[in-house]
Amino acid sequence: MALRGLSDADGFWVVNHAANTAQTWSYEDIPLCLDRPGAVTVDAVRPHLVGPVTVTRAGVRTPDLPQLTVGHEPLPAAYPDAVGYRLVVACGAQPVPEIALQLRRTGSGSAAVDGLDVDYRADGRKAHSSFAVTIVLCDPTASASSTAPLTRCSG
Repeated sequence: MALRGLSDADGFWVVNHAANTAQTWSYEDIPLCLDRPGAVTVDAVRPHLVGPVTVTRAGVRTPDLPQLTVGHEPLPAAYPDAVGYRLVVACGAQPVPEIALQLRRTGSGSAAVDGLDVDYRADGRKAHSSFAVTIVLCDPTASASSTAPLTRCSG
């Protein structure tokens, strides 16, 4: 059994051109589903961080909860924590749960989450899946960067 979501071909970008330091920003729409009927339990959510950014919370938006307005707001308390979440939804079902990240820039310069790994347990075995998602928080006061994916902040 494997956890599925975004493939490399289905990855996506979110670019915020005015992410001020210490503001909370939240993003979801990172779908989670299983390649066949069964269950997995999430053990860890490991974002790939570039620049001065921290993820302050990883949650799950279950299909029964309203979607966020992407942007400057914390994750709702009703979103369960991602770690420990038990997923039982097979791909093809609609809608599916989504990973949601709450993050903030912690210093000067643009920053990003450039990929996401999810560790989980299925049938008593440990495994992980990688997600091709990039969330860029641009420093509105900084000059353009030549570091990928931060080049998206120019223009």
